[in-house]
Amino acid sequence: MSEASIIEAVPAEAGGPGTDPAAAARLDAERVRLVCRAVVRTPIGVLPATAFIAYIMAPYFGVLRSWGWMATALAIWCARAAICGYLLRRPPPAHRLRFWVRHLIASAALSGLIGGSAAILFFSAPPLESALLTMVICGWCAAGIAVSGAVPLAFCSMLVLFLTPLAVSWALSGAREALPVAGLLVLFMFLLMTFARDSAALVGRALRVGFDNEELAKRLRAREAEAQAARQRAESANLSKSVFLAAASHDLRQPLHALSLLLFTLQQKTHDPEASELLKKVAVSADSLDSLFRGLLDLSRLDAGRVQPETAPLALEPMLERLENDFRPLAEAKGLVFERSPTESWVKSDHEMLERVLRNLLDNALKYTERGRIEILVEEAPQELRVAVRDSGMGIDPADRERIFEEYYQIRNPARDRRQGIGLGLAIVKRICDLLGHSIEVESLPGQGSVFKLALARAPAGARASASERPSAASLDALRGLVVAVVEDDLEVQEAMRTLLAGWNCVSVIGATSEQALATLESRGLVPDAFLADYRLAGSNTGIEAIAALFLRYGEIPAAIVTGEINATDLRLPKGMSVAVMQKPVRAEEICDWLLASKSNG
Repeated sequence: MSEASIIEAVPAEAGGPGTDPAAAARLDAERVRLVCRAVVRTPIGVLPATAFIAYIMAPYFGVLRSWGWMATALAIWCARAAICGYLLRRPPPAHRLRFWVRHLIASAALSGLIGGSAAILFFSAPPLESALLTMVICGWCAAGIAVSGAVPLAFCSMLVLFLTPLAVSWALSGAREALPVAGLLVLFMFLLMTFARDSAALVGRALRVGFDNEELAKRLRAREAEAQAARQRAESANLSKSVFLAAASHDLRQPLHALSLLLFTLQQKTHDPEASELLKKVAVSADSLDSLFRGLLDLSRLDAGRVQPETAPLALEPMLERLENDFRPLAEAKGLVFERSPTESWVKSDHEMLERVLRNLLDNALKYTERGRIEILVEEAPQELRVAVRDSGMGIDPADRERIFEEYYQIRNPARDRRQGIGLGLAIVKRICDLLGHSIEVESLPGQGSVFKLALARAPAGARASASERPSAASLDALRGLVVAVVEDDLEVQEAMRTLLAGWNCVSVIGATSEQALATLESRGLVPDAFLADYRLAGSNTGIEAIAALFLRYGEIPAAIVTGEINATDLRLPKGMSVAVMQKPVRAEEICDWLLASKSNG
């Protein structure tokens, strides 16, 4: 017998208990548990069987021998049941398992010895009673497979001691059919041993499968716990990143905001060619930094699910016309032809997000096209239309076609030249399209250009006027004498705003708080035409509270919040308050456009 397994009477299977002592011990313990569970119920069956034998034998062999044998057999089985019940309540440790297995084998042998002694005690019984005794004992042995079959040695020891005396008694009885019955009993004993061996093998395989399933389930639970922990760590890291960006966004963008305003003012006042050229280069660097901030923050907002689209019917033509006005001069400056298809169609989308997608696609086409043309094409269909941005640039290799929508991935820019972008444009395009439910397709071959096709759902014409038309900043004379109250606690931005507004001939009133701005307005006898307030002020004050205080004094005149927060669209404005929101760093042209629009609307 294998040293690892003290129970199995069949060869150990590959990978089974014969090769793994720990697995063998666990298997033996489970076999012992199965035997004990069966033994605790056996007195219920032993009682009627032994009582029947005692009842039919008592008239021939006396009450003492018959019922004494029954009491002895029942007492042994009850003792076995009590011990097995104890083992079920207190399973033996591994180092005691060998002892209790030997006990089960010995107790089974003792039960077989007592049961088999009936053939000797009642040897001379009449033929009918002998036949009935043989029948009961054979049934008893057959039932023993269910009781002790999980431990083959226990069953075999009980079986041999049960049937051997019965077979011998029949052989010595002298009856005409004695030898055939004895032979049948020996054959029956052999068959039961074979069945017991096969049953033990099946039990062993079933237990191994069960153990393997438990181990697999345990591993799966461990993997799931690891995955859950990793997911929680990733979510925590993403939340920490968002919190960091939200906290750092305002402080980092303040100087960039001031730099943008001062550069614009300086460019307006500088007439020296060499200085102007240097300022242009500085402005390009500032624009690159602005683009980096906007891209990173847009991705953070999209990944965090903080951007909620506002889909509505919109006319494509005004948007495409504005895109043409912005990109045609840039394309022609590179010697490229710029063309677009006119359209009268309306689509259902978010106006700002859709324009952001098309601008990113056009900007991408402009970067990677050195000769040829850039086109915006509108392909009409009954249920939808496709807006295609086509270029004759370097094209995209098939292996790179899926990766172009990954963050920071750029084709043919190993040196990370910032003039070619930072690799966030198409990543933002893909996320916005997924958010809006617009499919985007790419067709491209190296050296033959690329086309990005955006599928848009149609909408009824005339559902609403396009919200994309904004007044331009072409004439700064219209701002002359405009009184602008600015609430800003950053000294650099204060100075930048003062310089910018003075360059436009506006009258600026600047304070770190609404109280300071109000006091200055009152002392100078001025009535403001527009309010500009930073969202995050000193302490716990906000620009919204500052504007509310100014509204209380002067009524609701045009007002705007300038913010460096990531989720500028999440600013909670009081019900009924109409305030524009500008994301830092704000370009001087944006402020100019807003002031011109405010004046024209006023």
